[in-house]
Amino acid sequence: MKRIVKIVLAAVCGIATAAIGTGGLYLFSGYRAYRNAEITTTLIREGKYDPGGTLQF
Repeated sequence: MKRIVKIVLAAVCGIATAAIGTGGLYLFSGYRAYRNAEITTTLIREGKYDPGGTLQF
């Protein structure tokens, strides 16, 4: 009986660890995307980057 409890506990801990790791990666990727967008916004605001000069519709 103790062996089954240990196996179930290990499985639950493994699933919880995987969920936390996946959530952390998701949040980190969102943070990186925000920072990249913020750099572009800052460059446009300071006049160091003009997307109108490179993008034509």
